[in-house]
Amino acid sequence: MKINSKVALRLTKRISKYLAIEILGLILIIGITGCSNESQTEKELLSFKASIESRNKAIGLLDNAVGVISKKNLEMIKKHLNEALIESKAVSSKSLKKLHKDLPEMYDSKFRKGLKLTIDGLNMNGGTSNSELLLGQKMLSDFGDWYVDNLRR
Repeated sequence: MKINSKVALRLTKRISKYLAIEILGLILIIGITGCSNESQTEKELLSFKASIESRNKAIGLLDNAVGVISKKNLEMIKKHLNEALIESKAVSSKSLKKLHKDLPEMYDSKFRKGLKLTIDGLNMNGGTSNSELLLGQKMLSDFGDWYVDNLRR
């Protein structure tokens, strides 16, 4: 099964570079400044971080792919993307809003939706749907760009 991994990689590489370290910093800031129901918020922010990390693991496998992705790597990519989606569902808008007023909308409309489209693109009849796959990857990249522009300060 062929996936244009170079295009997907170009669209999404930026999010991998910035988000993991940034999210750890934001979690520490929330912990220091305090918030109501801290333990629940902390759990949700850890799920937020885990969703980004799982997504980055999937992209790491794409980084190493040249042209054709082995069935084993494709299954690992799907596994990490599904883990990212599950973790993302454990994060409430209320917790995300503490980081930035627009983060809940961006996380839902770009990150979660991008994950779903990417997963759907990889699951099409055992093959791939390049249009869904690339649209999903673009949405994830758009989220990364927004994140860097709005939360990386």
